[in-house]
Amino acid sequence: MAPFKKLKGISTQANNPYWFDTTSFAQPSGCAGYAKASSTTVTCPILNGVTVGNTGRNSLTGPGLFQNNASIFKTFGLPMEGTTLDVRMDVFQLTNTPQFANPSNSITSGTFGKITGTTGSGSGVNGTGGGRSLQLAAIFKF
Repeated sequence: MAPFKKLKGISTQANNPYWFDTTSFAQPSGCAGYAKASSTTVTCPILNGVTVGNTGRNSLTGPGLFQNNASIFKTFGLPMEGTTLDVRMDVFQLTNTPQFANPSNSITSGTFGKITGTTGSGSGVNGTGGGRSLQLAAIFKF
């Protein structure tokens, strides 16, 4: 097997569609038959002399998130005594940078090692990913 290395490619790139080098990984030979331990987990029988994996914990990381937000606000004094108008604008995902999802980590998948989508779970204050969004607010205080 090849040494482990991160390529940091995205699936839409023709010259480098892989986020990490998939030749560094192989299906463990000692785990040909899985036994179901529970409805959500499987076990691999321990066989002497068989290495089931040697990649360190947290060796693979996804592309991460890059999101920058900005706000501008201004308070205007009004002619009536004790009244003000507060105006603010918030911009989320100012640069409209795509937020790529993690690569596929299933060795039996046809997309193993590839990033095939974006996070895109929403926009605004509580969203991750998504496109640029703006929010405008005005508060009249008296």
